[in-house]
Amino acid sequence: MAHKSLMQLQKYAIPLSLLLYSALVASAQQVGGLSIDYAVPFQENSVKAQAWQAKMNPEVRGMLRDFRIFEAKGTSGISDVRLLKMEYTSQIRGDIDSAASETVANIVRLPGIKNPHHTILRTKVSGHDARRVSYESERNDGRVGAEFLIVQDRYTQTAYQLQLIFSKRPSINPLASTSLDEERTLAKKVLDSVRVGQ
Repeated sequence: MAHKSLMQLQKYAIPLSLLLYSALVASAQQVGGLSIDYAVPFQENSVKAQAWQAKMNPEVRGMLRDFRIFEAKGTSGISDVRLLKMEYTSQIRGDIDSAASETVANIVRLPGIKNPHHTILRTKVSGHDARRVSYESERNDGRVGAEFLIVQDRYTQTAYQLQLIFSKRPSINPLASTSLDEERTLAKKVLDSVRVGQ
């Protein structure tokens, strides 16, 4: 009887995982010059963009023609979804590897972070130089993870950074896992979908 119940559960496991994936990824939406497959609509947050820009080093702020932030509600275990778009007044200064490293450094500086580890991979998005950053660490009594995509479009002097952040804390259930593998897989599929200017 237990074996039959297990077989019935396995029968629905794959369709259920596909349903969860389809809840996260849908048809592409246009966000700030990028095409992104994500089911929840992005909204521009100009108040946050102004606040972040006010905290920037004056030299950096002077290099920007425009700075915009777009945000979407998280789903399927992903808590924060954000796109930063930076348009420069002249040629983009600084290299993309430094931008990727600084992204990681900003997380590591947060209170409660322990045992951080990350990878940075070179890639291309629609022919543009890009970096994929995978991050994970302990934070307080749980785990935090993130997937970032940084793209530099040197034709338009525009840089993009798409951020997907997820975390888990231990639950009352002793068998519950704090593994972030499922959330990371879904986040990576969203990053895989990104295209420039489509």
